[in-house]
Amino acid sequence: MHSAAVRTRVSLALLAVVILAAVGMAATASGSVAVAKQATQLVVFIAPRTGTVGARLEVIDRSGHVLRVLSTAHYGTWGHWSPDDASIAWEDPTGIHVEGADGSSPRLLVPACQTCAQLSFTWSPDSRSLAVGSAGAKGNQLQLVPIDGSAPTVLVGSTNPKRVFAPAWWTPGGALVYTDARVNSASMRTLNPATGKTMTLWSTSMAQGFNAPYISHDLRYWAYVDQDHHLARIIDKQTGHTRIVEGVNPTNLNSWSPDSKALGITASGGYILTVSPTGTILHRFGPGEQLDWGHDSSELFIYRANYSQIYASENDGTPRLLLRLPKNRWVVSLDAN
Repeated sequence: MHSAAVRTRVSLALLAVVILAAVGMAATASGSVAVAKQATQLVVFIAPRTGTVGARLEVIDRSGHVLRVLSTAHYGTWGHWSPDDASIAWEDPTGIHVEGADGSSPRLLVPACQTCAQLSFTWSPDSRSLAVGSAGAKGNQLQLVPIDGSAPTVLVGSTNPKRVFAPAWWTPGGALVYTDARVNSASMRTLNPATGKTMTLWSTSMAQGFNAPYISHDLRYWAYVDQDHHLARIIDKQTGHTRIVEGVNPTNLNSWSPDSKALGITASGGYILTVSPTGTILHRFGPGEQLDWGHDSSELFIYRANYSQIYASENDGTPRLLLRLPKNRWVVSLDAN
């Protein structure tokens, strides 16, 4: 493939990542869990601020002790626990890997295509498969790939080699939410794997730019940043009501909690808070750059000190230091079991 074509595929992949961030990507969310559980282990990608030496995808405990290293690649690397906490899947430049929670049976599940867009994945709710974007020989398929090595199922495909599919999350009803990026347009859709039925949630022309919504996992609440008026709006798609988050000048909407009951916001001045779907402020967590949610929505993780510190909070408004790195290193991504 010519270099220009490769650059186009990479650009589309980056666009898909931007849209996934805007819709509140949660690669392991499959609905809320009845009993709150504090995470015991985390998968973190730690990188140097300059250069490439020292980047590692690690499994650590809550004391920050490194239990094992999954990858030493310096880019394109991140990992996620399965919903049942029995397995870890991670991606690096060689492809998507899977192993047991205890490090057993590590294997390369989906090799990377060097001339295609970057792979992306999310766990299925039953922890038996991965929905994989940019899959197939030409990188233009969305596949359901069993982790036992069985043959994958093509969920969505295209004859257009410049079309990029990226999975986002599964709804409580079992539908897969994914993005569909082309050269001149982008959209977000749902797919029912049992019936093959798809539905478009949102779409835009790239020529016009876009303000993608941050959509809750149950698809009911859509949040937007209104840059002109320096406020956040939350639309209840079920009732049609629009709520304004009062007294908050948002610089970034992070993501909805897996149970769709709270939205994480980074406010002006670098402060982290959560709000309800009605726009009510739930908790103010103090300074931070961004936050990630735990699987059952009861715990969240706050990035501080220019991403060199991670604080954990059980959603009670009291962050506790979990991980501190030297200032020349930073946490790129995090996922907790």
